[in-house]
Formats: sequence, structure tokens, C-alpha cells
Amino acid sequence: MTSEGLRVVIVGAGFCGLTAAIETKLRRMHPVLVETYPSSKNYGDVIEFFNNAGMIINRWVDGRIGREMLKICINQGDKFQFFAHDGTFLCEEPWNSRPHHYYQQFAGHRGEMH
Repeated sequence: MTSEGLRVVIVGAGFCGLTAAIETKLRRMHPVLVETYPSSKNYGDVIEFFNNAGMIINRWVDGRIGREMLKICINQGDKFQFFAHDGTFLCEEPWNSRPHHYYQQFAGHRGEMH
């Protein structure tokens, strides 16, 4: 039995659902994506994809998806600062400590990247 031509129902259009839909389509199946929320703009937290995931993202549409994501990612900075809800500085970590991973590392506002 071949998986080609199968219809696959994917519940949830978050990053996992979108990834499943893209990879399903690349395997010549027909994804059906079901999502409750009309928009992703209210997702407010930060999400990060490091080089292993970045290599997969960069394979989609000859790298166009990765290039578009980099336009809204925080890759331009050299450190990531953490603050408490009241604005108190908590700590700081280096960002993109491996420059050769620059084009494979994505981080930013979940709603904008979605």
C-alpha cells in the first residue's frame, strides 16, 4: 500500500500542525488542516527553532520560508535578556553563539512568525 494520494486530517494549525501539513504535502498526500482560531496574532510568547529544525525549514520552497522568517526574527542581536513581569532584569544569555547557524536558527514572536 502506498501513502501517495491519502487524505490526512491534521487538527490544529500551530507550528506542529503546519509542519505536519507541509511534510504531508511534500510526500504527495492531501492534508486537511482544521483550526478553531481565526488568527494567530494573539499568540504572545517567544518561540525558538534551532539548527536541526532550521535545516528542515530551509528545505521548504527552496529556502524561501526560512528567508521570510529571518526578516521578523531576533537574529540581529547578540544577546537575549530576560525580565520579570515588573521590568526587573533577571539574566542575559548569548544569542546565536555559533555564527554558522545564523541561517538555521529562528526565534521571535510566535504570532508574527506563524
